[in-house]
Amino acid sequence: MTKPEAARERKASGRKLSHIIDEHDDGYYEIDLSGNFVFFNNAIVNMSGYPAAELEGLNSSELVDPENLADVRQMFEEILARDIATHYVEINFRKKDGRTIFVKMTAALVKSVQMEPVGFHGFVRDITERRIQEEQQARIRNQLDESYESLEIAIANANQMAVEAEVANIELNQIFNTSLDGMWILDLKRNVLKANDTMLNMLGLSKEEIVGRKCHDVLAGNCCDNRECTVKRIKRRKIPVRTDVEMFTQGKPTPYTLTATPFYGIEHELVGVLENFRDITERKEAENALQAANDELQRLAALDGLTDIANRRAFDECLDNEWRRMTREKGELALIICDVDYFKKYNDAYGHQEGDECLKSVARAMAVSLLRPADFVARYGGEEFAAILPNTDLEGAVCVAENIRRAVMELQIEHSDSAVAPVVTLSLGVACARPSVGHRPEILLTTADQALYLAKESGRNRVASNNVAFPEDSN
Repeated sequence: MTKPEAARERKASGRKLSHIIDEHDDGYYEIDLSGNFVFFNNAIVNMSGYPAAELEGLNSSELVDPENLADVRQMFEEILARDIATHYVEINFRKKDGRTIFVKMTAALVKSVQMEPVGFHGFVRDITERRIQEEQQARIRNQLDESYESLEIAIANANQMAVEAEVANIELNQIFNTSLDGMWILDLKRNVLKANDTMLNMLGLSKEEIVGRKCHDVLAGNCCDNRECTVKRIKRRKIPVRTDVEMFTQGKPTPYTLTATPFYGIEHELVGVLENFRDITERKEAENALQAANDELQRLAALDGLTDIANRRAFDECLDNEWRRMTREKGELALIICDVDYFKKYNDAYGHQEGDECLKSVARAMAVSLLRPADFVARYGGEEFAAILPNTDLEGAVCVAENIRRAVMELQIEHSDSAVAPVVTLSLGVACARPSVGHRPEILLTTADQALYLAKESGRNRVASNNVAFPEDSN
């Protein structure tokens, strides 16, 4: 290679490297051995709130909460003394306006071409939202109504190139290996060209076991060897790709956010793909915990707290849904409304605790009397219960109502103050309709309520019934 060609390549490499650093969402810094800033990217400026001009020459300790200064100094001293490849601490990062955020800070030695220590460099990631998420997860376990905030921090889209110039290659390797995410570079045939230390640790493999192999032979997932393959997608459209994937690392499935960006050569030709893997296990676990909590909330919101059958709210929703469904299917819909006879006298005679136990027993007897999965029983209010019977005519609904009435009598719950029987009994009103467009389910409720009134007026402990008469039927 001629000297002009080598110079041109180093210049192009420098531009690519600067682009990578400036576009990274994580803050990147370089400091001298005294802690003064030598270089920083835009993310550090945004994170700290200091203008770039004020950061230049500022000592990095100004951005560290005083309580964490000892930890940071110890980290730098250990790296310098033991020549550790990379280290990290989690600290409070102090912004210019005095506010603090919680960050994860990596550090590694910066060496000269002669391999002498000249300073430190690394990344700073805002993990404040992760801490917030952990607190939210604790609240979800104790209270089922806390919402979850997503923790995902967008990763920068980066164009990278293979740098062969010696000094630029050393610097690129140092940055590549201090990333908190797993990263590797693939050629267009999906061969692994390079992998960083995080990626090697993630896979539990050495560099020799990865480089030169097909990516899907090393790390299999649900986006491999199909149209979702990121290399295929970038070859088609040449734009960055981001997707959530499940990959098998060290024998177990792990969820990641995979970000893939085109990797260009010196002449800006597409030569490969840079893939970045961010472990989102914590985010997925939080989402699953939140979903389970929401499901439990939905279940509890639909249940009557005393009887453990559906409550009035769930009844109203079911009746409305079944009315619309029967309208579409042109089927019949039956409704049973029942009332515990002389329940106030029962409460007065036996006490409210026994009254609650009585209602629980009646609810169980009603539930076991409904044999079809689509049948629905609910506590309508107080000592009233209701049952919704889709695709059931009046004769069939009356039969079900009689089964319920007998089931409650067979409980043999003593009721010495009842005027109709020495045990607890029910009065039941049954109504049936063939729903149609232009009518509301309230007409079915009204008809069933009228039938219940008739059952009570006729002596209680009985079933009364009636078909719904729509207004046009009377003409």
